[in-house]
This record gives sequence, structure tokens and C-alpha cells, in this order.
Amino acid sequence: MSNKELEINLLEKEKHLDEISNEIDKLNNDLKVSSEEFKTKYGYDFFESENMLTTRIKELEEKNKNIEAQIVNEILKYEKYFKSSIYSDEKLESKISDFTDVSDIKTEQISKDLYSVLSIDSFMDNYSKDGFINYFLKKNPNTDSSVLKLELFNLVIYSRSLNEIVETKELPKNLNSLRSDMFSFCSLLKEMENSGISTGELNSKSFDTLNSKVTSLLSEYFINKGQIEVINLGGTNEK
Repeated sequence: MSNKELEINLLEKEKHLDEISNEIDKLNNDLKVSSEEFKTKYGYDFFESENMLTTRIKELEEKNKNIEAQIVNEILKYEKYFKSSIYSDEKLESKISDFTDVSDIKTEQISKDLYSVLSIDSFMDNYSKDGFINYFLKKNPNTDSSVLKLELFNLVIYSRSLNEIVETKELPKNLNSLRSDMFSFCSLLKEMENSGISTGELNSKSFDTLNSKVTSLLSEYFINKGQIEVINLGGTNEK
């Protein structure tokens, strides 16, 4: 009787085990499909070992360090475009602020010469024999100096981050801002050329080559950064 009871229990457990095995097979199959979908979408296997993921992150971070170094080296090749001591002038930021806030000029000053109101002309005179400012002034002796100095002041505004890279040999934290500054700087050079200002060696075509190189490198940089964030997010969710 005991043997028969044990046999019945064994058969029931075997049946239950078969049911569990079938369920496991189904879950494994679902997991395999989901894993393939995850790999297709995010570019890596979710079930790789933690060490492999850590290694992958290190690889991507190393690639981005190399990209940063490449961008710095490329910008250094064009330092003559924004080499000047004007960037270290303690009055520069206040001058830029005054320039960008032209709409706040008092009503009684509107009828006056804005060049005089902003004092850009006299401020730029301090650097008329310095770096790229001196180059453009010498290159355009017949151009209205007030107009030209205002154009050069515009270049200063958008090249501060580039000059800082030349000085520090490091990139700023905000790389999107850097890309925007480079695009604006190149656009200003093109506008100057279209208005008849001679840019000589510091022309927009050459600078546009730098712009394209840096844009390409930054695109690769942000792709790598995105992969790092996805891997880190996956690890966080797993925990």
C-alpha cells in the first residue's frame, strides 16, 4: 500500500514537473526573443557579464577621450583665427553685455551714433595691433574702421570658447555650445566676405573645413556617450 501511494505521488510530481518544464521552455523562448530585440535596439547583449559591460564602457570612454584630443588638435591648427590678448581684458564681458543689450539703451541716446554709445570703436583700438584684429585691419585699409571693428567684435563674442581651448588645451564641458559658437563664427566670416571685407588667410572656406571635421567628431562622440548611458541605465534597472 505504501509503495502504491508513493507511486501515485511520484506520478503526480512527474506530471507537475513536466508542466513546470514546459513553462520554463516557454519562458526561455520568450526571453530569447526579447533578448534579440534588446540587442537589436541597444547594440549589446543584456546578458553579457558585468565585467564585459564594464570593459565596453571603458572602451567607449577611451574613444571619447581620443575624440576630445583630436578636436583640440584640430582647433589648435586654426588658432590664428582667434589669437588675441583681447580675451583676457577684464572689461570684455561687460562690453559684450552692453552690446547684446542694445535694446536697453536709454531713449535719449537712440539718436546718437551707436558706435559711440557702445564705445566698441575705442575698445577695439586697444587691440588694433594685436593678433587677428591687426590682421583684418591691415587687410582692409579702405573699409570703414568703425564698421570693421564692430564686425571683429562680433567674432570675439563667438570665439571666446575657441580661444580658451587654445590657451588650456582642453574642451569646455558644453560641447553643444562649442559647436554652436563655431557655426556662428564661420557664418560671421561669410557675412563679412559677402559685404566686401577681405579675410585673406582667415577665410570662411578654410574655417568651414574645421567646422566639418569637428561636427563629424562630435557626432561620433555623442553616439558613444549615448551607448554609455544606455549600458549604465540597463545596469541600474537590473539592480
